[in-house]
Order: sequence, then structure tokens, then C-alpha cells
Amino acid sequence: MDSSAWYLLQCKPREESRANENLTNQGYHTFLPEISVSKKTKAGYCEVLTPLFPGYLFIKLDNQRDNWTPIRSTRGVNKLVSFGQNAAVVPAKVIDTIERQTQHRNHKETYPFDKGDKVTIASGPFKELQAVFDTRNGQQRAWVFLELMGKWQRIMIADVELNKVA
Repeated sequence: MDSSAWYLLQCKPREESRANENLTNQGYHTFLPEISVSKKTKAGYCEVLTPLFPGYLFIKLDNQRDNWTPIRSTRGVNKLVSFGQNAAVVPAKVIDTIERQTQHRNHKETYPFDKGDKVTIASGPFKELQAVFDTRNGQQRAWVFLELMGKWQRIMIADVELNKVA
């Protein structure tokens, strides 16, 4: 019988990756779900992976075999989330669903557009206009360049509104 379960760890601010790496190095089984989002930098916009649940990560522990003591003093970890004296158990089904969803979102092949692709807008005020795809912003929205009144304008639009020009 498997006595292991998933638990939720609260991390120190913006140290989810550090906590994940340190716990993995100690032999713990962790899961840090991440999604791809568009961030503005000095050089423009770029896609970066960011935690799906900022400040938290999941850890799989066995009640009888794992030593829980080093977890709290691991760099990047704040505490094990608990209710009273009991650590909060996350159902395995929830973890499986999150894994499937984040893997699906982060696969480049599943996204139909690449930077520079010509697209047409399917509906709304810019219906049937042609644009140039720039980047996604990670929330089913995309940035496109659209020529309006002789100037290229960068606009955000729902990615389901875009069709690739053949």
C-alpha cells in the first residue's frame, strides 16, 4: 500500500525555483507547475515560464519513510501549508490534472502561430483585416501588429480570433 501523498509548500517570495531545485537535490519529489507568459523587457516582449501558483509548489511525501524535518530549513521554503496540526493534503487527481494542463499549454507545437506569421482577424472591429503575429501573453490572448492609417499598431486580441494566412 502506498502511503505517499502530495502536500503544498509555501515558498519565500519569488523563490519557488530555488526551493524546487534544493528539494530535488535532497531527493524529494516535487512539482512546480509553470505557464508561459509574455513579459516586457528592455529589448521588447519575450515568452518566459512563470509559476502557475506564485509562492507555492507541491511535494510528494511518504508518511512512514520520508524525513520531513529538513524541508522547513531548505533554502527558498517558508513552510508546509497546514490546517491546525495537519499538513494540507492535495489529492493526486488534482496534481494529475494540473500536470496535463500545464504540459498542454507549454508545448510549442500546440500553438498554431510563430512570430512573424501573417494572420487574419475573424471577428470584432478589425474583422477580415490582415495582421502580423507577434507573441502570446499566456492568457489566450496574443499581440499582433496591424497597419492602421499608414502606421503599424501593436494590439492585443484573443488568439481564437486569429486565423493563419496560407
